[in-house]
This record gives sequence, structure tokens and C-alpha cells, in this order.
Amino acid sequence: MKRCIVFLLFGVMVFAVGTAHAQSVLVSQYQAYGYGYGAPGYANWTGALNTATSNNVQVAANFENYAQMLSYDALLLDVRDMSAVLSATEVSNLTSYIATGRRVLMMGENYHWTTWDSSVLGVVGGTYDPTVSTGTAIPVVAHELTQGIAGVHPQGGGMASGGVSLFDMPFAHLWGDGNVLTLMDTGILDDWYGEYLDNPAFAVNVAEWLAGSTPTPIPGAIWLFGSGLLGLVGVRLRKKT
Repeated sequence: MKRCIVFLLFGVMVFAVGTAHAQSVLVSQYQAYGYGYGAPGYANWTGALNTATSNNVQVAANFENYAQMLSYDALLLDVRDMSAVLSATEVSNLTSYIATGRRVLMMGENYHWTTWDSSVLGVVGGTYDPTVSTGTAIPVVAHELTQGIAGVHPQGGGMASGGVSLFDMPFAHLWGDGNVLTLMDTGILDDWYGEYLDNPAFAVNVAEWLAGSTPTPIPGAIWLFGSGLLGLVGVRLRKKT
């Protein structure tokens, strides 16, 4: 009986803490200047994300439809316009989506885009820094996003405060439980500046991270069930001794 309970508990816990693979990404499409997924100057980045998701990428005009968002495993919010802001509905939807633990990539830019950047960073409680990010940025965090990266070259992007900065130049941050990534430089992913230093490898890392796996939170009911089984095992062990 004890052995059956242990195996049952093991099976429950494996189910609870297993990984869910992000097989699909919903993109809120770029709306100005051609900066983003599917744009002519982003063929390499577009190809990297298509490869990482096995071409399971869909484009939407915005993130107003929460039911649609939930039907995808990850989100990409591309830049829109310098003076654009996320609607209240989008902020609410993004906040709720992030709380599920799924991965989200949000893109920003330099000081010309302060209104947009502030709107994006407001979703995760960050602050926009208008200082221009350019030159060589060295990784300061060991992470799958920085794996194999000696240095990248942001080109005239912006910076942010808050979260966890991946580089000594704070243009790339992880937020929350590590399931949200903000990049305050679209050039880091484009075909032209994407050839600098390890930018191409970083773009692939970003694509694979977005289409990667996230820990599945342990539901309360399953956790209580598992705890109860542990108690049963403990009781039987005490009786045996």
C-alpha cells in the first residue's frame, strides 16, 4: 500500500511541476516605421521566431481580445508609434496574461518613443530611462537569453529601470517571475544592426526563449492533495516503526 501511495504522489507531483511548451505566439503587429516581426528589415528575426515555433505565429492588430490571447502560449508586443499608448483594456489583458506565467516579449525604443516606452514599462512597473543605449553591452546575468553571448551591440535604443537587467547596459530586462522580457531597442533584432557582435545569436536566444517552456504552477487543490498523501505516507511509516 505504501509503495502505491508513493508512486501515486510522484505521478501527481510530476504532473503538477511539469513543463508546458509554447507552441504558438500571438504578435501585436508593428504599426509604424517597419520595426518588428514580419517587417522587411527583420527577415532574420522573423525567421528565427518562425523556426523556434515551427511557424506557429499569428499576427493581430492589438491585444484587446483576451480570449484570443489565452489561445496562444506566448505574446510579442511590437512597437507601434512614438506617441502610441496601450489601451486600458490591453494593460488589463496583458497583466492578467502575465499572471498566468506565460512568456511575453515587449519591445520599446529610444527617447523619441518615450510615450510608448513608458506605456509598455508601466505594465510591469518599470520606468523608462531616456539615456541612449549604444555600443557594446556585456552580459551580467547567466541565463538562457545570454547563453553563448560575449557581447551585443544596441544601436540607439533606450534604457529602463527596474526588473533584472541582462546586460551592463540596461536595455534588456526580465520582470515578474522571469516570464516577461522587455527590449528597449528594436535594432538589436533587425537585419542591419543585427550583424554586430553577438546580436544574431542573441536574436535566436530571444526567439527560443519566447517559444520555450515555462514551469506549470502547482494548483492549490493538487498541492493539498499531495500534502495529504505525504501525511498518509508518514502515518504508515510511523506505524511500521
